Amino acid sequence: MEATYLVLLIVAFLAIGAMSLYILFKLFAGQR
Repeated sequence: MEATYLVLLIVAFLAIGAMSLYILFKLFAGQR
């Protein structure tokens, strides 16, 4: 497996995780 592909996969995974956490945080803050 190429290192470039692995890095892109990790970056994409972290981006999706950060976006989901940000959306969940906004929803949780908006409920209060």
